[in-house]
Amino acid sequence: MQRSITAFHRAEAQRTQAEQHYLETVPPKDPMEELEARLFLHDLASVASRPQYELAVLRLQGYSIAETARQRGMTPKRVRRLLKELYRVYFQLYLQS
Repeated sequence: MQRSITAFHRAEAQRTQAEQHYLETVPPKDPMEELEARLFLHDLASVASRPQYELAVLRLQGYSIAETARQRGMTPKRVRRLLKELYRVYFQLYLQS
């Protein structure tokens, strides 16, 4: 039992140290990149249906197609189709302006 507790504390210390190292090495966020991302989401919201917008937000947060489909209770094929439709409409609007 004592070994398990010691191993847990050692693993927790290593995890904390790795997290601190990661936070020290991550570059600060660029305010212009954040603004561009927010404007992009705003533009998407103006042309997207609610399910399409929710899927786009999840994808922009880094979720995979499979993870997004699982979270929304859809098939990956349907997620791809909805996102493809959304991107097609968005790029048509983008090219017109």
